[in-house]
Amino acid sequence: SRGYIPRGTNPVAGTQTFNRKREEAVQVWTPEELGRLLAAADDTFLPVLAIAAFAGLRTSEILALDWRDVRLPERTIKVVHRKARCAGTRLAPIPDNLVAWLSPLANKIGPVWPRGVDWKKRERTMTAAQNATAEAAGLLPWRHNGLRHAFCTYRVAATQDVPRTALEAGNSVSTIF
Repeated sequence: SRGYIPRGTNPVAGTQTFNRKREEAVQVWTPEELGRLLAAADDTFLPVLAIAAFAGLRTSEILALDWRDVRLPERTIKVVHRKARCAGTRLAPIPDNLVAWLSPLANKIGPVWPRGVDWKKRERTMTAAQNATAEAAGLLPWRHNGLRHAFCTYRVAATQDVPRTALEAGNSVSTIF
């Protein structure tokens, strides 16, 4: 209607189409399985695992997370917009169980995931830690986004508040379910 595309033409007619299967059903870790993962995790991976499971941060957000952003006294994790997939900065709440897991392991500064100097190396080392932990717990294969999906699932069940959970997780309500 504004004349950006000439009438009678289809600018996407020649583009490639994708016949991709629908995504598999969302898989979550059960509380019993999460207990096994936490017991099997080493002290470097344990904070990552706990933050993903109990605060719902994405792997990419944790890869970029610094301990200065983990504010135990205020019980929030500051996920700044350039580290998050969402548009703005958000504060993810730190529940009681996450305080208990993080308190003995937290540092004042430095990356929460300290392995690897560049993004690709950090991502590879985290994937290796995920797989090693799942293997040690007898739970291979690692469930992609399983911790985040578990957080959202169990948080909604506990609060009965989908919009609040969506905000805490940095999602729109439509992407939770």
